[in-house]
Amino acid sequence: HPDDPDLQARHAELLAAFGRFGEARTAVSRALELRSDYPPALTVLGFLDLVEGETDSAAEHFRRAIELDQGAALPHLGRGLVLM
Repeated sequence: HPDDPDLQARHAELLAAFGRFGEARTAVSRALELRSDYPPALTVLGFLDLVEGETDSAAEHFRRAIELDQGAALPHLGRGLVLM
């Protein structure tokens, strides 16, 4: 459903897994339009930034995701990868 931020974020994850980064970025942007403080979407965006070498932006997206959901493991992993 195009108005469900969770489905848009999951769609972005799948697109990214298949190397379709531009489409993934479009899907995650839609998720964040629907809910700007959605940790899973921020995490996906962080990984997309990381893959594209945008480490400062990735670090900020992971930081925001952690701030919103401290128990989520993936943004912590992403933050660690940025620091490597």
